[in-house]
Amino acid sequence: MSLARFRYWCQLDKKCELKTDLKPCPKTIPSRLTNSEVEKIKSYILDEQFFHFSITSLSLYTKKIGDVFVSPSSWFRVVREFKLRKTQKRIYPKKNLIGIRATHPNQYWHLDMSIIRLLDGTKIYIQSIIDNYSRLILSHHTSLNYGGLKTKNLIESAVLFSQENSAQNNSTQLLVDSGVENLNSNVDQVLSKHQIERKIAQIDIRQSNSMIKAFFRSLKNNYLYYQKLESFESVKKHVDKYIKDHNELIPHTAFKGETPLEKYSMNNAEQIEEMSKNNSLALLNRIQTNLASSCRHCAP
Repeated sequence: MSLARFRYWCQLDKKCELKTDLKPCPKTIPSRLTNSEVEKIKSYILDEQFFHFSITSLSLYTKKIGDVFVSPSSWFRVVREFKLRKTQKRIYPKKNLIGIRATHPNQYWHLDMSIIRLLDGTKIYIQSIIDNYSRLILSHHTSLNYGGLKTKNLIESAVLFSQENSAQNNSTQLLVDSGVENLNSNVDQVLSKHQIERKIAQIDIRQSNSMIKAFFRSLKNNYLYYQKLESFESVKKHVDKYIKDHNELIPHTAFKGETPLEKYSMNNAEQIEEMSKNNSLALLNRIQTNLASSCRHCAP
């Protein structure tokens, strides 16, 4: 324990005769806030006129008008000490942060494309389809260009994968953006062939295509930006590796440890139940091991 903290605790035990809102006594710490300064800070924070001010901005504003000369950290301390909260009620409704959710595999697919640049400025196009229910990447490709024919082949690959790996082959809705690679005769042909209904995000439906965009964000920020991307081949190799790990290796927090492939195939309930039992056993073993350790100073 530091000497300063010891002295602070000693001061708290003293019976102060001054009527102050903050401890310890101002006689022991003369630089602390006075009662009038504390009351002014409280009045500014609770005044509806300043609800749109941040605490730091409010501290600077009161200095500019010559009223309260107190640092922002002291303002935050007063807020914590007195548990001050703004009482203004929000009128505009909050945005719904939960997007569209499927109840079974192949109900909703999300298709989108992302671009990554090499060090020499070359653009690499990564296009993928993700299943909404399982977060599984059904198909993807990395190329130096894009177009309707590539999107058509991507959808064909996703359909083939779903037929081979899932018993849920009901009607599917494909969510896309309004890019030229998604709205063309080649894509129309393959959608009609497999009876897939196309929905344009934020046009045909209110929701955005956020799920596939979140995947691309993870792909880049969690992996690609830490690799040496010197050529098209290196980008393709790293994209393939990340997607394989995403599908088959990395447990998803939303699925209590299941990987997207296990969630998609819907045949992993026994393993999840076993993992839960093993977790309980590990807790009991931990308690027994700690209780069995000997320490004469910490005996119960």
